[in-house]
Amino acid sequence: MFSAGEDNEVRCWDLETNKIIRTYHGHLSAVMSLKLHPTLDVLASGGRDGTVRIWDIRTRAQVFALSGHTGAVASIDSQAAEPQFISGAHDNFVKLWDLAAGKCAVTLTQHKKSIRALKVHPTE
Repeated sequence: MFSAGEDNEVRCWDLETNKIIRTYHGHLSAVMSLKLHPTLDVLASGGRDGTVRIWDIRTRAQVFALSGHTGAVASIDSQAAEPQFISGAHDNFVKLWDLAAGKCAVTLTQHKKSIRALKVHPTE
């Protein structure tokens, strides 16, 4: 299980022993959202610092620090079929991050207020 919090860190827990087995450092402020990719061994974390950070869950290495949001990243989602994450933030934008290219592929701009949650359809 993974958890994130106001201490700027992401932690991986062994639920049988109730111990932390990995810690992921890099966010400059609170971590507000997490999403494991369903088919890749990567984790995305969204922070109050406006970044989406992509982590290799085995090595703890930060693969990407994706910048582009100007507000806290409140929600992240993904699909099994695509090497991408989608983030929604308090800057009113939804961004699709292409992991193959390591950058934002699409920005959706029609919200007038903060994005609090998003969900991708499992097959569309």
